[in-house]
Amino acid sequence: SVLCLVLIIGAWGCGRPRSSVPSPPSGLLSIDRLLQFKHPSQPRWSPDARRLAFVWDLSGVQNIWMIDTASTPPSAPRQVTTFDRGPVDNLFWNRDGRSLNFVRDGDLWQVSPEGGPATAVWTTPLLENQVVSSPDGTRVAFVRGGGPGLPDWQRTEGDLWVRSIADGREIQLTRNLGVVTSPAWSPDGRRLAFAFTKVTPHSEAPAYSGGKILYTRVDHAASTPAFVSATGGAVTTLPSSPGWDAPPLWLDRVRLLVHRVADDNKTRELLVADVPSGHTRLLYREVDPVFWSLGFVAPDPTVSPDGQFVAFVSDRDGW
Repeated sequence: SVLCLVLIIGAWGCGRPRSSVPSPPSGLLSIDRLLQFKHPSQPRWSPDARRLAFVWDLSGVQNIWMIDTASTPPSAPRQVTTFDRGPVDNLFWNRDGRSLNFVRDGDLWQVSPEGGPATAVWTTPLLENQVVSSPDGTRVAFVRGGGPGLPDWQRTEGDLWVRSIADGREIQLTRNLGVVTSPAWSPDGRRLAFAFTKVTPHSEAPAYSGGKILYTRVDHAASTPAFVSATGGAVTTLPSSPGWDAPPLWLDRVRLLVHRVADDNKTRELLVADVPSGHTRLLYREVDPVFWSLGFVAPDPTVSPDGQFVAFVSDRDGW
């Protein structure tokens, strides 16, 4: 592992003169080579499926790369952006395939798939993240809240907004619910589903460490799924999930799948919510006498394309 390798090299450095440290034979793993590993993520097909964009991470610096898939064999990856620091999030194509959008430093940016300088679609004093395009590509939904440089786990607020791509007009859909996460458009673009969590900051200076050291933390309440009209209006909440932060999933334009885990992590339920009425019915319940143990393996269910089936991983027959 990386940790073991670092400890071994450190032991060499402390135990012998620098000149006597043997050079690693050619082909063996070294720290320098570990730092050169690229980690791909966020693959995104172009609307015509002729190109594949993705993010490549090199030592914490992320850039957009492109593969032309129309040729046989597909082209080698080519670099689209040339950032020298920081991450690239929420990568998605414009509907016409002429540009790529992404979040950087809390703002939305855009770049041509052919490369060139990236330009800001908008910049604001607040952070925007979790940007998702509407089905028709004319609007984006996003979460706004918190100050610049504040990591997600420390945020105590974040509201849901919708912005028009054409003219930049914005609509605020939630206010003071807590931290909104996982916005998702309904297939017809009329509504947005999301989850929200009340977050409470705490600071304390326990006696064992003295009054000069202040410890801070944020406590998260139960995650509550909800939905709202994309043009604004009342927010409809659904049964919360005390034991797991599970976003609601669209089955079709009028039904949502809600995943609930009890606060003792022993009971897991799948509910179907009717959007017009807000009523829910139980689809499946699973009880584990010890605890539901799949949170780190495959916690979220998957909806079939036609909305008629739900696939999920279960440990009801043991491990």
